[in-house]
Amino acid sequence: MARGILLVFSNPSSTDRLAEFNQWYDGTHLPEFLRLGSVNAARRFELSANQMPLPPGVPLAGRRFLAAYEIDTDDFAALSEEIMATAKDRTQSDVLERDPLPLALLFEQLGPEQRADPSVGEGVA
Repeated sequence: MARGILLVFSNPSSTDRLAEFNQWYDGTHLPEFLRLGSVNAARRFELSANQMPLPPGVPLAGRRFLAAYEIDTDDFAALSEEIMATAKDRTQSDVLERDPLPLALLFEQLGPEQRADPSVGEGVA
């Protein structure tokens, strides 16, 4: 089975509704998305204020939140179709910014997962 990740970049519809946005995303949207058979895990992130230097002229602007969904599937095209076809079955909320729409990108894993060696760094003071 092939692995992948779906990254969804989004914002709340208003900064005044941030708590409601986080509650909807964590309590409603993620659990509903996890019902898709190919989605194994989901986690959310907020853009950190501590960024690596950006090249001149590249603004740090756009969507502030990221949802990452871990995927196992042998048919990424079918998964994309399923996500779109079942969107109406998931709870929609006006706490999610629609202009611009969230940006969703599906990536297929290349090569095996690599992990850090836990013994690296031992004995360093």
